[in-house]
Amino acid sequence: MCRPSNREGRRPGSLFLRLIHNRQVKTITLAGCRIFNDEWDKKLQTALYSDENPHRAAYLLEVETRINHETDAVRSFILKLEKEGRYTLGDLVGLYNLKTDDGKLPGYAGGLARAPEERGQRCTARAYRTAARGLVTFNKGRDIP
Repeated sequence: MCRPSNREGRRPGSLFLRLIHNRQVKTITLAGCRIFNDEWDKKLQTALYSDENPHRAAYLLEVETRINHETDAVRSFILKLEKEGRYTLGDLVGLYNLKTDDGKLPGYAGGLARAPEERGQRCTARAYRTAARGLVTFNKGRDIP
């Protein structure tokens, strides 16, 4: 989805993924993906290309590729969590954030969790990730380097 800019003038808005599970809603903003309102089809949720500016068309193609890549990543996380059993949107967003940021506490915990997970110790791996998310939540959502 596209969130239009609140600033005056012709400013690009940001793109985000809207996740809905068990009547809860969360969003994941796609950093670096900024487009203008007239470049986004709200009905089809896709970028609109113009032949007038080939550089902008190339950028929009990159943005669309990124949207597809991130959507595929979220789908793979959903499949992984469904195999483990019950999950929340927090679990899903946490997995997504682990993928994107190894320099912060959840990323570090994710790195630590990979070894036990490869040995089949899924509960231990999940405990590492859950503890890291709990610390970030306790820190009022601010990540810990």
